[in-house]
Amino acid sequence: MAKSEYFRKPLMRWIFTRYQAFPVVRHTADRAALRRAFDLLKAGEVLIIYPEGTRVDAGKLATPEAGAGFIAQKAGCPVLPVALTGTRDCMPKGTIWPRRVPVTVKFGKPFLLPQHKPNGERISHEEASDAIMLAIAELLPPEIRGRYSDVESLRRRLDGVATPV
Repeated sequence: MAKSEYFRKPLMRWIFTRYQAFPVVRHTADRAALRRAFDLLKAGEVLIIYPEGTRVDAGKLATPEAGAGFIAQKAGCPVLPVALTGTRDCMPKGTIWPRRVPVTVKFGKPFLLPQHKPNGERISHEEASDAIMLAIAELLPPEIRGRYSDVESLRRRLDGVATPV
């Protein structure tokens, strides 16, 4: 999924569609994008989502959109947390060509985000998105965990939200 603004200019649209990206109108319930996401997942394909919905200027984790949790819960598919470091230095906002700097990709363990905790309590889409962000935070150095730096209290608050695959 990529913000719809990327698809307005022909060259950008060409690049993003070559990478199998499709547009989403951010901060809305974009039904066409949701339908496409669920169709891909139902077909066994991979869907890449940046839970925050944008690149964060501060370079630290920020509040995610509820849509990532909603999609993961509704689709019932495994979530694979991925942490990227060095991307801000590689391609700062406003640049058109990447710089040669180290970029690190770390993969966590896959998990599921059910709609209910084992005790029957409903899991909100926000909690599900927070569980995704917590899994990413655990893969990052403490100084860039941002809003998710207190990993222990988040684990307690989100206990029962995510289940291992």
